[in-house]
Amino acid sequence: MAPHIFLFYKFLIAFVVLSTVFFNHLKNISKKTVKIGFLIGIPLLAGNFLQSIGLKYTTVSNSAFITGMDVLLIPILKFAENQSVSKYFPILFDSIS
Repeated sequence: MAPHIFLFYKFLIAFVVLSTVFFNHLKNISKKTVKIGFLIGIPLLAGNFLQSIGLKYTTVSNSAFITGMDVLLIPILKFAENQSVSKYFPILFDSIS
């Protein structure tokens, strides 16, 4: 199955389940909330899509290792970003990642 078809069904099922569970809360959603949700969802979709494509070319254990490295790298990068060592430091880490 192609990655985009798999992800379509994955997110469709999630949408249907969550919209039925939280149906009463959907009435209180503003346009700003929808906009922010899309801005948060786009990197999530991109990450899922790229990881699904990557599974065609590598093993599951390698993919899990790379994904698990995010748990370590993101706090380290956030710490380095907040320390303001240099104004080019975050750009360097973004380029590397």
